[in-house]
Amino acid sequence: MKNFAKISFSLIVLMIFGMIFLTIGANPIVGMSLAMAPPISFGDLDFEDGIDNMAGTQLLAYYIPIDDIALLPGYKASPAALGDYATIDTVITCKTGKNFLKLYAAPDSGKIDDTKIEGKDSNSFESVYEFFFPKNDAASLGFQRVAGTTKFLVIILEADGNQRILGIKPGVPATLSSVAATSGTQSTGDKGATMQFKSIQNGPAPIYTGEIPLTPAV
Repeated sequence: MKNFAKISFSLIVLMIFGMIFLTIGANPIVGMSLAMAPPISFGDLDFEDGIDNMAGTQLLAYYIPIDDIALLPGYKASPAALGDYATIDTVITCKTGKNFLKLYAAPDSGKIDDTKIEGKDSNSFESVYEFFFPKNDAASLGFQRVAGTTKFLVIILEADGNQRILGIKPGVPATLSSVAATSGTQSTGDKGATMQFKSIQNGPAPIYTGEIPLTPAV
């Protein structure tokens, strides 16, 4: 009888540990962090008359090779409102001597498209910044050659002032995914290259509220 009780107790203990293991996963640190995640703060999704909701992007965006970043910030640690889930409010830190570089776009040629990627219980979004650069000079052609195998962080300024950021997901930087360059066919046509930067992250390209480092870091 005592042996039966001991075996029953051992089985119960094993079942409890098994349930804990399945609950928090093979990595207890990750599992515990997920278990203690705060509830999502949903709220009204409304529209106010008179707000600045101008479409399009500004003439300048900014880019930097991901290897030139010393500190890649993340989303707000303790979101309290819907907007916090799409906000990066920690300043980006560049490595010594490095800074963001200008990326010009012809008027009315830039746009950001965010598309949710299908998948069960997944939350991946593909974000694409498309723009037209109106020159085929040596710098532009050289950029097209070397940028295809370089990973980037890209900040695009929307017309209403929002700074949208691509490549913020650690280990999943933005890439130059498409280039279509042309010499044009007539003097009144377009000459240059339509380019696309693409990134994938767990949501639309978020808004960066910090200052863009435009001078070399010291």
